[in-house]
Amino acid sequence: MLHLITKYVDRCVILLGVASLGILVFVAFLQVVMRYVFSHALPWPEELCRFMFIALAYVGIALTMRGDRHLCVDLLLTYSPRGVQKILRLFSLGCTAAFMLLLGYLSYQMIWEVKAMNYMASSMPVPIYITWIPIPLCIWLSAFYAILNMIAVLKNEKTGD
Repeated sequence: MLHLITKYVDRCVILLGVASLGILVFVAFLQVVMRYVFSHALPWPEELCRFMFIALAYVGIALTMRGDRHLCVDLLLTYSPRGVQKILRLFSLGCTAAFMLLLGYLSYQMIWEVKAMNYMASSMPVPIYITWIPIPLCIWLSAFYAILNMIAVLKNEKTGD
């Protein structure tokens, strides 16, 4: 059951990343064509590209956690006995999951505070809090993937498969 849920979540996250990148490239290309071919720059593409880039960055964080490919200093891990390595990995992933859950909660609270202020995007008719939704969502996905990696470590399976 967990494998099925994980497979579905993985596909949704990848789809979100591909959609963000596709929109980013299309809108940036549109702006270049409008500016240099038609000599008429549109007012909204830079802001939309910024929002798509932010979404893409946070999706990348989640996908990197899924693949267990974040940068780490593993000197202690490399020179520790096998049993200690497992404990260190579990501790590291547990701290990561706890931090991501807290960070996701705090960013979720921040979105509600921004929503109460009724800020709008400067060049698009979109409330700014909507553009921040990928932040807690992808941070919580990172926590989910850290927990999945902990389960894999406990089962002595390869993490990030």
